[in-house]
Amino acid sequence: MPMRINSGIIQGSGVGPTLYIIMESDLRTLSHRNLLSKYADDTNLIVPGNSDMGLHGEFSHINWAKPNKMIINLRKTKEIVFRRPTARSFHMPIPISSIEQANMTA
Repeated sequence: MPMRINSGIIQGSGVGPTLYIIMESDLRTLSHRNLLSKYADDTNLIVPGNSDMGLHGEFSHINWAKPNKMIINLRKTKEIVFRRPTARSFHMPIPISSIEQANMTA
């Protein structure tokens, strides 16, 4: 019995990345200091230490996926914290639950 498919893109299809770019065109940061880098089906959120909106606030704002019938794959989502090796004081931020956090010395 045929069933209706109401969402999805065949993985590896030529139109997949283009459709994703169109769908995510309305995804924005809450702070003008934070940056979204989008390429094909990958999105990177960059939050500098002096931002007026932290990573927790930005990540909870990404409710964009649900109305677009998409799911954020938390197994592929990583938080990378960059810091200077000679930083006088550094406090590792509280990690977002269910997301792996890595510490990198720049």
